[in-house]
Amino acid sequence: MAAPPRTRPWREVEDEAVERDPALREIVYGRALASAVARAVLVHRTRNGLTQAALGRILGMPQPHVARLELGEHTPTTDTLLRIADALGLAIDISIRPKADARRPAPRTAKGAIVETTDQLVIEVRPAA
Repeated sequence: MAAPPRTRPWREVEDEAVERDPALREIVYGRALASAVARAVLVHRTRNGLTQAALGRILGMPQPHVARLELGEHTPTTDTLLRIADALGLAIDISIRPKADARRPAPRTAKGAIVETTDQLVIEVRPAA
């Protein structure tokens, strides 16, 4: 009987793909902030049983804007980040670091935190303390 195939964490698979493909690297790294915010907004909305329209009312924006945030295709403005953090009780930490630190492991984070990392950027979205 053959051994079951080894499963690998998604981050490991993604890192290898990004390393091999410069075009993919540009897409992944260029959307790191948008991706972290998208996941945080979606997680908050679903955990609280909110529709996009209801979350939009909390954030003071129309439902289509919430939908765009959740897609993670566009980097939100600083004003939007501040609005999200304030309305949802989130802390958004963005660190820019030298490429020399690229292989440094991602920082240890609070439970429930969403972390996106690239070779120069660490983004953490977590519940505010």
